[in-house]
Amino acid sequence: MRLPQLPNIASLSELLKLRAIQMLLAALILAVTMVITLSVLNAKTKKLTLIMSNYTHFTALVKEYKSGELNHDDEFNKGISSTSVLKQIEDLLSELNLRDRLLSIKSSGDKAEGQYVLEMAQLRLKEMSLNEVVNILYAIRGYGTGMIIKSFQLKKGFNDQDKFELSMDLAQIKSGTGTFQPSPLINSNR
Repeated sequence: MRLPQLPNIASLSELLKLRAIQMLLAALILAVTMVITLSVLNAKTKKLTLIMSNYTHFTALVKEYKSGELNHDDEFNKGISSTSVLKQIEDLLSELNLRDRLLSIKSSGDKAEGQYVLEMAQLRLKEMSLNEVVNILYAIRGYGTGMIIKSFQLKKGFNDQDKFELSMDLAQIKSGTGTFQPSPLINSNR
């Protein structure tokens, strides 16, 4: 009986080396693919996190806007007064100690504008310093009466170049029918 011939050991070791090289190449390709995939995934995750934080910030701004929009009607109506614009201007001038500078104050009548009525008045003051002009502008804006400056004119005085003559057309918002409806900046129906 004859023994089967043993395979060539040299060719077997070459085959094992070839298989090992193939396994290493496959592992290397797999590792490179995993690194690329993980880096892309990491970049996408960072971008998603940034988008989510921007979205959270935007929704907070929308909520703040909507809450301000709801409270805007109350704040707007708070400035509406039943006192005449002439009386309010006289009170304002008394507070600022400018009654002696009053040249004239005239009612210009009422003007309907939208859902409200504007009570108009013309005011002229003499010998005003720039500081007093600024003070009266701030006082009208912050007086809380719903007064609006429709026109403003400032002329230099003849006698004293540091003093000015001030002319303003003022309007006060008087309540009419209805409520104030601000125009929405964000369309929430979409």
